[in-house]
Amino acid sequence: RGAMEFQINRDNLPFHVCRVYLMGDNTRSAPWSLSSTVPAGLEEMVLEHRWQQLATEVKKATEVSRVSGHLVDALRYLYPPLAPLLARWQRLRRARKVQRVLMEFCDSERLWTWIREPGKELALRFGCDAKATLAHVDVLDFARSRLDWAPVNLLKDAWLIPVQGQGTFSDPFEVDISDPVLQLLEHTDFGATAVLSVISTFNRAARKIQQEDLRKDEDDSLQQLHETVEQCASQCGLAGCVQACVISLNR
Repeated sequence: RGAMEFQINRDNLPFHVCRVYLMGDNTRSAPWSLSSTVPAGLEEMVLEHRWQQLATEVKKATEVSRVSGHLVDALRYLYPPLAPLLARWQRLRRARKVQRVLMEFCDSERLWTWIREPGKELALRFGCDAKATLAHVDVLDFARSRLDWAPVNLLKDAWLIPVQGQGTFSDPFEVDISDPVLQLLEHTDFGATAVLSVISTFNRAARKIQQEDLRKDEDDSLQQLHETVEQCASQCGLAGCVQACVISLNR
């Protein structure tokens, strides 16, 4: 199993409606959770009480046991190189549990407000990065026509791209450009070179930022990240179109 295990199939991109990100980074202190509120734009597609049931099942699947947490903590002192590997294995294990929950729920429960004919169904697909720190749910509408697909228009639509990672040496903060949905940005009017240059610049600067830096009121590394990304965006013809920011979520 590789990085493709939790990625959306490229053939399904023309049917992609939206992406719903889970909160948390899949750790004991910040487990993954799906909001019980139906996301904006899906109110007419999803039954509210079914979505709340799905959120409850996801919460159960992402719970981190006390034993698992203590085992990782113990390895950090006894054999530090093994601790991040074990933590990643545990995160991937929870990711596969969420994936099974989503598949079983959609197969056995009526999540949608109406039933469609075979081949034109609405569907949910679970996804996450290769290190299982950033998770999302993709909504697909197979009633759409492939001929209706159009490139992303960044002059009209704003994209909020969360980063994966945990701000550590083994799992640094970064944007995964191998994600098929994010690769849609390469087809904008600005061109693939400009978009990839900005993301690459962001990833190099973000590697220097640790989790603790995000909690500080003022931090030189964050300020340097902002300036570096904005400078690169300006050089690539994306001045004013790209901004790196820290968003605090109250769980």
